[in-house]
Amino acid sequence: KDDVTIEILKELIISTINNIFSKAIMQPFYCPHYVKLLKILDEKFETNDIIDKKCNSFKDAINKSNNDNNTNTEKEPKSEQEKYDNFCLEIKEKKFKEGYSQFIGELYNNNMIKYDTLDSNINIFFELLDNEIKSDSKSDSVESFIISLSKLFTTIVKNIEEENVKKIIDRFKNIQRCDIIKRLKFKLLDITDKY
Repeated sequence: KDDVTIEILKELIISTINNIFSKAIMQPFYCPHYVKLLKILDEKFETNDIIDKKCNSFKDAINKSNNDNNTNTEKEPKSEQEKYDNFCLEIKEKKFKEGYSQFIGELYNNNMIKYDTLDSNINIFFELLDNEIKSDSKSDSVESFIISLSKLFTTIVKNIEEENVKKIIDRFKNIQRCDIIKRLKFKLLDITDKY
């Protein structure tokens, strides 16, 4: 009713959205439920713009994280502790990418984000995957990006236009032609044959 109350409410909404994003990404199994919660918030407070911006900032975080990893891989870890810490960080980042890809798909399926936001996220995942394949086609990061893209695609495939499905399938087929691990080729083959 007054400026202070509106500001406090706005901060509370943003904080709630931030928490939902964090939880949904770390607990992908519950993504549909977290999206329902965001939908309730949106009905009451019209939060789609905030969610759209949040998706873009997460996309930027994935891009930055991948760039940081590429610079860090040049230095070989010295101790067993550093190796273990790097391993834990890789697992956490892999889970983050997978959870985020499913969550953004669920957001799109529920009309919480625009197709442009979804498309820019798909493009950044493919760009990072292409760069990683050029660097080391057998790396764990390649596997992580393929799994994330597969999860995103299977989440949204029924809700995007046929033309866009074809574009994504063509990109998957290009990845299949690269020198990647056989089980990843088969994973992509399952998707390209099915759709």
